[in-house]
Amino acid sequence: MKRYHMTVEEFDMMEIEEDHKFSEKYLKNKQLLLERIPTENHGWTGARIATAAAATVLVPTVVYAAGSWLGFFEGAWGNKGKENSTAYTETIEVEGVEKSQLHPAIEYEEPDIDYAEQKIAPSVQELPISIDLQGTTLTVNTVVRDALGNAVVEYTLERDGGILTGLNQLSNGRTKYGAVDNYTVDYSIHFACGLKEACSEYSYKDESRSTDSKWYCYAYIIYDEVMFKDHAKMIVQSLENRLKESTDEYYEYWRKDFESLNGKPFTKEDYAEWREGLKKDLEYWENPPMDDQGLIIDYSLFHNMEDREKENGSFSSEDHLVTVPLEEKRVETLSFASDTGRMIAEISPISLQCSVTSDSAPVSVIFKDGTEYIVEDSETLNYYNSLISGGKCQIMFNRLVKIEEIEKLVISGNELYLVK
Repeated sequence: MKRYHMTVEEFDMMEIEEDHKFSEKYLKNKQLLLERIPTENHGWTGARIATAAAATVLVPTVVYAAGSWLGFFEGAWGNKGKENSTAYTETIEVEGVEKSQLHPAIEYEEPDIDYAEQKIAPSVQELPISIDLQGTTLTVNTVVRDALGNAVVEYTLERDGGILTGLNQLSNGRTKYGAVDNYTVDYSIHFACGLKEACSEYSYKDESRSTDSKWYCYAYIIYDEVMFKDHAKMIVQSLENRLKESTDEYYEYWRKDFESLNGKPFTKEDYAEWREGLKKDLEYWENPPMDDQGLIIDYSLFHNMEDREKENGSFSSEDHLVTVPLEEKRVETLSFASDTGRMIAEISPISLQCSVTSDSAPVSVIFKDGTEYIVEDSETLNYYNSLISGGKCQIMFNRLVKIEEIEKLVISGNELYLVK
């Protein structure tokens, strides 16, 4: 399982912006599909100068007839276009040393459409919106969240002549699309739901529906407030350190850094304005709002990519942040606990949250008919996304789980039963 971790040094490479400030009026206005979020970029980090976010136009489209979710259910949790695999060990050579690499078993199942219509469809929200990514059209069709805050988003990428080759990292493997490589990628995308820094996302391409020019994709988003609060603490620490090193006696040090990056003079007035921006950011992150921001689409557009290989060549980027308010419709969960009460779990048809702190813990769902869904063991990984944070583990299933038919959960050898 993946453990969330970021050092202060790594954070120093990120922009500190006010993109995360959303007005209460905006969040409460459910009649608006989108409202432009003004961005105040207070200045530069030691790494680079951030480009202000630009507005984007979202165009409503029609995707599904009401209540017709077959394609969504099958694509997000089904087995079409997905091949089951058995576990096997491969020997690879790393710097002259042979090492064994385990390829885990993966199994997919056909979803029970009647169950999906009953338990998932009432919480599915249709928002079809489109964003032009410099010739590639991103269309977000639907999103569904459970009571844990975890979400699944269905979206498409479409481009005449085929999706750019640099984006072909998005596949049935566990890699992420949108990396800046091959000098052909002109955008990157990240989805979040609830709070931008509280989410871990994994995207999957539905091979059964996709063509060269149009991809059907699903983002599996884990929401964790502890991760958001840890992120805020890291930002506060970084800002405090930066302010300590930003007194007048350090002006010449910062001036050389900023002028080399920005290519224009950096005056003492600029320096004072930059410090004031740091103070405003610090005030915000010491007590950040925890309001639900809905669906968040965080994307960047890259320019001049063809100049990267030239001598003194460089590229520029525009950072965008779009939020779409969501209705408070959630897929329900059930509570399970061990006899001692020391291990607890919440489970919905799409995800699981349990009190496990190890990097790898066997997890199984035992149903009343005696069948077993092995979520994870030493040789099996039947999930799309996972996260360990704050003393708990969250897992996004690769199938729909009929939670009413569960006899017990078995986690790290502990049996958990329904809390009545």
